[in-house]
Amino acid sequence: VVNTLLFLVVSQNLGRKNWLSVAILPSLAAVSHGLLFGKFTPFLLYFLPFIWIGNLLLMFTFFKLNKFLPLTISVIFSSLIKSFWLYLFASMYFQLKLVPAVFLTSMGIFQLITAIFGGIIALKIKTVFVKDSL
Repeated sequence: VVNTLLFLVVSQNLGRKNWLSVAILPSLAAVSHGLLFGKFTPFLLYFLPFIWIGNLLLMFTFFKLNKFLPLTISVIFSSLIKSFWLYLFASMYFQLKLVPAVFLTSMGIFQLITAIFGGIIALKIKTVFVKDSL
């Protein structure tokens, strides 16, 4: 859902001034409600700045790439950048024994998969519901 929203905000040209709030607010909600990691949610606090930057990286990369690459390629590349960014910090935190191993998967392959699916869903929403398609 979050990644779909990130892609939609960019594709709908809602203005870069809105990017920051869209990049930040969902992760704050996840932390405050313990939605994603249950007992491991407090560890998510270590990742918040990197999640925010990762979301902005996804948005900015998609914004730039979709001007000259096919949309699906833009989704894949921007998803790869976000997931690599998050995995890098998860790996460092794990090596420093700051977070459990569950974060390696959740900040790596799961981020990649959810970002790609989020992008695909955003493209479908845009195609079906918006006449001026991407």
